[in-house]
Amino acid sequence: MFFIRHVPYTALVDVGSTYSYIACIVSKTLGVMCENTTSEVTVLSPLGQSVRINKLYKEVPLEVQGRIFLADLMELPFGEFDLILGMDWLVKHQANLDCATTQVVLKTAEGYKAYLAYIGASSSNSLSVKDIRTVKDFLDVFPDKLSGLPPNREVEFGIELLPCIAPVPIAPYRMAPEELVELKAHIQELLDRGRYRSAPAHIVSNEEVEVRPDLTFEEEPIQILDRDVKVLRRNSVPLVKVLWHNHSSEEGTWEPEAMR
Repeated sequence: MFFIRHVPYTALVDVGSTYSYIACIVSKTLGVMCENTTSEVTVLSPLGQSVRINKLYKEVPLEVQGRIFLADLMELPFGEFDLILGMDWLVKHQANLDCATTQVVLKTAEGYKAYLAYIGASSSNSLSVKDIRTVKDFLDVFPDKLSGLPPNREVEFGIELLPCIAPVPIAPYRMAPEELVELKAHIQELLDRGRYRSAPAHIVSNEEVEVRPDLTFEEEPIQILDRDVKVLRRNSVPLVKVLWHNHSSEEGTWEPEAMR
């Protein structure tokens, strides 16, 4: 707890912060002139967002037990605390951190040591909603009693979808195990109800093929479908169109009649 012009402010000592900061809400009530930095500084706020800041409050007097410790504070939007004291302030006042005793030892301008200790109360009273700092800052949003239901809106809330947009397909191997089990159960339910049937194109005809014990098969002629004579220069060759058993072609092939 620090005092600035007799007004108490809560502070967080952060050794991971390069600079020291002051909350935007608090800076408006300081009564200290701010300066614009020569260039904007990009910092990561406690909310995890990158924020560019350029307002600096120089030599702000932080009072503890009558001792003044000056601080250069940059304006940053954050809550929960009023001040964040970083490494620039700790180095300036030759601070030593004692983690075992949860103390911060500072050195005053006169060379004396000042101790900042963490004190916790063994018994605490239950806090009400009004004691929360965020609620105090927005009392108009948190009334004691609700006046009634919110008024009807001219446009009801809804999520508009583009026409002819299908859900994004997900390959089964990319699904989580729980999603895959749910998908299989849903498909099985559709099969049981008869709402899903296999397409004829997906059915493969099962034709019998006679295979020998040595894993070979023989093509046997079944029927002669047609006859023809192939006339060459010096002689003619009689041909027959043969329908075979265990053959890939179903229409038959032309073969010399002498091969029968």
